[in-house]
Amino acid sequence: MEEESMMMEEGESNKEVAPALIAIHPVEKSVVVAIGSELRVFDLHVFYKEMAKKTLALFVICIVVLAAMVHLGEVNASEERYKTCYNSCYGECKTSGKGHTACEIKCDEECDAKDTQGKHHL
Repeated sequence: MEEESMMMEEGESNKEVAPALIAIHPVEKSVVVAIGSELRVFDLHVFYKEMAKKTLALFVICIVVLAAMVHLGEVNASEERYKTCYNSCYGECKTSGKGHTACEIKCDEECDAKDTQGKHHL
């Protein structure tokens, strides 16, 4: 008894726990819980429907997350391809004596076209 009272937190030692009775009715697919003088019936059909909805929602969320991850992978590859193209083009353009703005416009247009063309051939 002392061990039980020591395990209870302070302020809870005066509370009484009501006896509980649980009955499962497999044919009706329901659970009856009697706590003290209160009787509650839980219909398992409702429980199963709610769980099915939650499972479906979780499945849809997983599909959306996976689709986003695949898309991000494609974007990173495309970004890397564009950077490589732009840096080499810009270096060549600057060594030919053209200005910053002219090289930026030229290389951006060329590399964007190559990147777009590369996406369509994947």
